[in-house]
Amino acid sequence: IDDNKVEYLDEEIIYLGYINNHWGHFLIDCSTRLYYYLEHMDENHKYAFLVNENEDYQAIAPIRRFFELLGIAECLIFIHKVTKCKKVIIPEQGYMINAYYSKQFLHVFERVAESVDCSRYPSYEKVYYSRNQFRKAKGTEIGENILLDLFSKNGFKIISPEQLTLDEQIAVVRNTKLLCGIVGTLGHNMLFAKPEQHMILVNKTHNINVAQMDINKMKNLDMTYIDSYLAKFPSLIGNGPFLITYSEMLNQYVESHNWKKPAEDVISETVLKRNLQEYEEMYRSRNLKNLRLVYEKNPDRFDYFAPDHLLELEMRFYHLEHPATMREKIFYQYNRLKRAFRRIVKR
Repeated sequence: IDDNKVEYLDEEIIYLGYINNHWGHFLIDCSTRLYYYLEHMDENHKYAFLVNENEDYQAIAPIRRFFELLGIAECLIFIHKVTKCKKVIIPEQGYMINAYYSKQFLHVFERVAESVDCSRYPSYEKVYYSRNQFRKAKGTEIGENILLDLFSKNGFKIISPEQLTLDEQIAVVRNTKLLCGIVGTLGHNMLFAKPEQHMILVNKTHNINVAQMDINKMKNLDMTYIDSYLAKFPSLIGNGPFLITYSEMLNQYVESHNWKKPAEDVISETVLKRNLQEYEEMYRSRNLKNLRLVYEKNPDRFDYFAPDHLLELEMRFYHLEHPATMREKIFYQYNRLKRAFRRIVKR
């Protein structure tokens, strides 16, 4: 590396790792060394996150507010090119997924939560976290209207967390007796919860969210999981698509708690068939390549399946009930060419 291209910082830096501008990943992957700040607040340190090369990093609103509530915002720097420092301190991670966690890691979330005056916000008996206003979920999840109808009928306050500030989200977690939502980032917010709080998570896939299992243990949560999905095709937990259904397990839970059932017009066989067709079309839009179905963009990466096993499974079991139309295939190829042209222009 040319020394002229290396930036030099003549000070002691505390290394915090790479920062991902995604709320869920930030909570479980990027906050693991922040405890060091709480233990050395009286010392005049700079705390450094790595970002992508030459990136003008701008934290999303909840991450920015997290830093403010913790008190570290003014001490942060974001490294986007090769940098040499006078001294670098690398704290041990306070948490590693499916391996270990420390009390120091949890102290960070306790500090942030306690910085919010939750008494200023409403208290709820029951809250359902909805994803129907979340842009990504609109393109990856089908059938949430079943859950919306079910929980609204049974006295749950429907809340879209992405429309709330971080202060409001923390207040909802700490001021609610029973929280419910679909497995994903929503459940990670329980890092701000009080110990032994009760939550219901509805599974949308057979893939296990290991980080959530860790959080359940860390916070000693009273957690209930309910499978309520149809997984016709293999799908990564962060990608989708996912088809939510009114499963027998969900129905058993509803009946055992004397809840009102969803309306017939959202759980009928006709609706399921329509949702299934939309699910297949959504899967094709993500996985149709050279007019055939593939599982992942990288042919060497498969979740839970070896490549040859996956190919065998796909040939045997993953059949489309609603085959792609010629119009859909042409539209797909048109979009591929358009994306390729844009890449060439950018170069």
